[in-house]
Amino acid sequence: MSRRWLLAAALAAAAAVAAAGLVLQSGWLRERLRALALDAIERHTGSRAAIGRLDIDWLRLRFRVEGFRLDGRPRPGEAPLFEAARITARLSLRPFSPRRFALREVALEAPRVRIYHREDGSTNLPQPPGPPRRETPVADLVRLRIGLLELRRAHFELNGRPLGFDLRLEGFDL
Repeated sequence: MSRRWLLAAALAAAAAVAAAGLVLQSGWLRERLRALALDAIERHTGSRAAIGRLDIDWLRLRFRVEGFRLDGRPRPGEAPLFEAARITARLSLRPFSPRRFALREVALEAPRVRIYHREDGSTNLPQPPGPPRRETPVADLVRLRIGLLELRRAHFELNGRPLGFDLRLEGFDL
């Protein structure tokens, strides 16, 4: 009787692991996480966003977004505030740290930032909803820690004046 019990428990555990593996790799979960990410981005920036595709490698803790766009506040004829052909992020697990995960690396392929400062003083920069924060978005960047930050074929444009560049920062810690 105890052998059958052990065999049944082992089979149930194997079935649970297989089911979890199927769910983690399923298109349903990937689409659900993509929708949650879009909702969080739009809620926190006050701007419309788009994600073409989200891929997740759970074993390597790697996330890849293809076709990302953040509109900002464009007027007719203006391009979106930010676009990237691909964004790849890898996390590292830190079980004994208050922050359980850390950004190990972030790579942006063909990122394009376009800022318009208009004659009436307005810009295309989004205004996050809610009460004003005590800290500026720059303060969030100052606390940013990334093992490797890489921008490939980057493009920055201010009022129609373009600047193209590549950037690689290792041990990025502000």
